[in-house]
Parts: sequence; C-alpha cells; structure tokens
Amino acid sequence: MSSKPREAITLICAANEKFFPGLLVALGTAVEQATGLFDYEIKVLNGGLTDAQVVMLTGKLIALGVSRGIAVRVENRILSDEELSILPTRRGSPMANARLLVPQLFPAMAKAVYLDSDVVCKRGVEEFYHALDENCALSACLDPHQTIKSDRSTRQHAKRHQWDLAYFNSGLIGINVNRWRIDFSEIVRLMGSEYEWRHADQSLLNVLYCGQWNCVTPEANICLTLRNCAENDFTDRSANIHYIGPVKPWQSSHSSFYRAAADQIFDKAYQRMMPEEVMPSRVVSKNAIKKAKRKLLWYRLFQKSRAKIYRAALERCKNLVEEF
Repeated sequence: MSSKPREAITLICAANEKFFPGLLVALGTAVEQATGLFDYEIKVLNGGLTDAQVVMLTGKLIALGVSRGIAVRVENRILSDEELSILPTRRGSPMANARLLVPQLFPAMAKAVYLDSDVVCKRGVEEFYHALDENCALSACLDPHQTIKSDRSTRQHAKRHQWDLAYFNSGLIGINVNRWRIDFSEIVRLMGSEYEWRHADQSLLNVLYCGQWNCVTPEANICLTLRNCAENDFTDRSANIHYIGPVKPWQSSHSSFYRAAADQIFDKAYQRMMPEEVMPSRVVSKNAIKKAKRKLLWYRLFQKSRAKIYRAALERCKNLVEEF
C-alpha cells in the first residue's frame, strides 16, 4: 500500500549573478530547516544568474533535500526583458520588485512563500505557509518601522485612519497568489512611474494590503537593525536573520560595528554550502569602531537609551576589530 504523497510548499526566490551567494544560503538554509512534513517546489526567478550557478544551486538543494528526507525540485524561471521592463528599478536592478510578478509568472499557483536572497534561515519558512488563509492577502512579520506612518511613501498613499496600523516586512512572506492575481492590474498600476516607493515592493504592498495580512512570530524574520543586533545573540537562537540594507555580508569580509556577529553566522552557513571555498576572516575596521565610540560618548550625554544600544553592539564585536 503506497503512502500518501506529501504536500509541496512552493518557495520562491529571486536573484541576479551578484546575489548568488545570498541566494544559495537563503534557499539552502531554508531546506536545512525543513520539518519533513512537506516537499519543496523551489522557483528561482532568474534575473541574470549564470548557467553554472543554476546547475550548482540545483544540485546542492536537491542533495540537501535528500539529507532531510524530502523531495526538492528546482525550476529556473528566467525573466525576460519584457517581464523585467514592467518592474521599477531599485538600486540599479528591478529584482527587488520581482515578487510582484508571481501571479503572472505562475498562472496555476494558489499560494507560495517568498524568500529574499539575503536571509539566513535558522528557523525555516513553513510558518508563513501555515499562516495563510483565504481571507488574507499574505502572511508576514512586523517590520522595524512598526506602523504605516513610519514609511513616508506608504503614508502618502494610505488613508489617514490607516496610519497607525501595523506595517510588515516583505522580505519573507507567505503569498495568497489567488488574491494577488485578482489584484494584479492594481499592482501594475501602483508600479507605474508616477509612484515612488521608499522601500520598493514593501511600501507598495503595505498600501495595497494594509490590515489584510496575518502576522507571523517576530523570530521568523528578524531584520538586522542596530537595535536588533545589540539586543539579540543569534548564535544559538532559532531565528531567521534578514540582512536588510544595501551592504550584504558576502560583498566584503569587513563588517559594520554592529553586524559583525551576525555576518559570521552568514559566513558559517555559506561555508556549509561551499566547503571547498576558503572564507576570509571577518573583521571590523578600527575607524568604524572609533566612529561608533564617538557616537556613544555623545549619546551618553544626550540620549542614554541610545547609548545603551551602542554599548551593547560594541561589546559584541570587540574580538573582531582588525589589527594594523
């Protein structure tokens, strides 16, 4: 008698060639944390990955699935120039908005989880899938901005009574694709040139789906703000770590004074995926420490709560300061 086949979670990620290290770590660690209750259908939105990168990624993800006792299938969905032209460009690339095309790219898909390619999954992504229901547009974690009014571009287009509603981070979300498909013409309209969104798709989605999303526990998407880095030791914590901002941990072995410990976690995850590569030691520049200490002195005089955060962050990186 054959056993009942496992349900498959569709996991979507987007990247170009420059984001391949992050893509490999994000998807690899997500599969590492799979519970075994689901198989994984991984869709890679390819905005410029090389053939060699796709082959390597596919092989490693399938092997990780075998180690977890699940089936992992990988689809390399190359985005055409026409598809990319729909998307607004952010920091020189349209890929930050690629998840907005999901309803159009996959017409038969009902729901999925979207994962940014700058996340280390020490918790996994299945909570976002479980949190979806037919009445919500998406599932997500609260963003450090906390409320709609904290993002000026979202505030500008939201109704006044919505300003104090919760504001989500879009880097790791469950997507009710059927709902997004119904709203796709509105999504395209909001992507138009007359709109300038401060945080790309995140600002847009918070306007479109304000108050229409299900909240997931904060540990499922911890954004690396100064406060979060100072207040959290991620070493043994079951949390997904999100490397927000323009500087990514694979771009340099030098870290900001507050992200050094978190960057080491990325390094270890990358080393598991690519054991044949020799990783440079993680360091923090002396100049960065000096600047942080000057700010600490100022905050001690005028903003003691902020000084406490700086002091904790400096303490975490004291063993990583570069030598002359």
